[in-house]
Amino acid sequence: MQKEQEAQEIAKKAVKIVFFLGLVVVLLMMINLYMLINQINASAKMSHQIKKIEERLNQEQK
Repeated sequence: MQKEQEAQEIAKKAVKIVFFLGLVVVLLMMINLYMLINQINASAKMSHQIKKIEERLNQEQK
């Protein structure tokens, strides 16, 4: 009976640890996704600015 209770306590602690680590992994994935979206937005803004500069240069050459 004592060993069963110890085993159950260990199992409960293991489940808590796994749940906590799962939350940490999800948090890290969210941060990674946020950074990726920011990089995509920055690239899109740079591309848009480059197009504007090219248009201005083409207008000045004419």
